[in-house]
Amino acid sequence: MTSLDKVLTQFYIPRMFEQIQVAYEVLTAAIGEASGKKVDVVETTDVGGTDNEKVLLMLLAQCMLCDRFPEEIGGYKYPAYPLLLRVMREVLPPQEGQQWPDLHGRLLVACSKLTYSSCLISPLNAEELISEGGIAVISDALTACLHRVDPLTDPVGSHEMASIGWLAHSLSGLAHFEKALDALVPCLPQ
Repeated sequence: MTSLDKVLTQFYIPRMFEQIQVAYEVLTAAIGEASGKKVDVVETTDVGGTDNEKVLLMLLAQCMLCDRFPEEIGGYKYPAYPLLLRVMREVLPPQEGQQWPDLHGRLLVACSKLTYSSCLISPLNAEELISEGGIAVISDALTACLHRVDPLTDPVGSHEMASIGWLAHSLSGLAHFEKALDALVPCLPQ
């Protein structure tokens, strides 16, 4: 990367995050309007929608960044793994036969995809995820999803199957790191 590229990156990356914030405000305003609450886009108070819906929007925006600008953001460490892993833990599917809210399923798919995408664009992210205890959380999520799959599970439309794909890809990529293998061993069935 040339010095001009570094200067341009320092200019454009913050602008990109500002644009994401504006997009987030517009989308949350739309959620508020869809729920019957008229909201001004520049208003800084609650704009409607649940916290989980807002988190989902942010996760999807971050996935889009990883997909669209991998070279530009690949040199930066993803700073929110503790939060991402907390969300992933909180929305794990319950035991087979129990209801799993659709929003929780969509959140787990977004968390799983972001985990994969962020690690794919930078080895720094993979190392950070491993150091934050992400291997155990990914393993738990994968196991919980696998327990809910049966022969009648829709292979295309189920949140479980989508999550399984992203989580399995994440673990296979992380397995290239010795620390990840060390963290994975206790997660394996005995």
